[in-house]
Amino acid sequence: MKLKPTSILLALVTWTLAHSVHLQAAEYVDGPNNRTIRDGMHSCRVGYYAVGIHYTDKKLLCSNEIGSGYSADDERISFDNLVNYTFVPVFDSQGKYTGSSPVAMRVCPRGFAATGIHVDKGLIKCAPAAINYTYFDFNSRRYGMAACPDGYLATGFHVKNAHTQCGN
Repeated sequence: MKLKPTSILLALVTWTLAHSVHLQAAEYVDGPNNRTIRDGMHSCRVGYYAVGIHYTDKKLLCSNEIGSGYSADDERISFDNLVNYTFVPVFDSQGKYTGSSPVAMRVCPRGFAATGIHVDKGLIKCAPAAINYTYFDFNSRRYGMAACPDGYLATGFHVKNAHTQCGN
């Protein structure tokens, strides 16, 4: 029996799809080579929210799976919204513990989720989202980057510590 070229192609495509690792249909990685830049910031495409970041590789994990979407006119840049989310121990020159110092994270205002970031300037771009509560995530990773778990949007980033504030 001789196979037709279309049968071979269909079998190859089916095998490839079944054996490949895929992002969820509503997610994509923005960057590093083809970054979306809006308002001078690395951003997800309009209508997508950021759910993860890889600081050194200049990547954003973007999703339109959660939230109602937004237009570019809805976005705003958060300049001064900092939250102390953890404390680090402070030691003097002799190694004696002297207390703790807060570590701050740039976050979106209440009712907003991240859509972009300018790492060097410490800015975060935010758009309206139905966020009922937030929490600080120190461990979740997806696609090799700090990211909120499935079903959550990023509402803040501490890029150098690879921590996120996630909301749902």
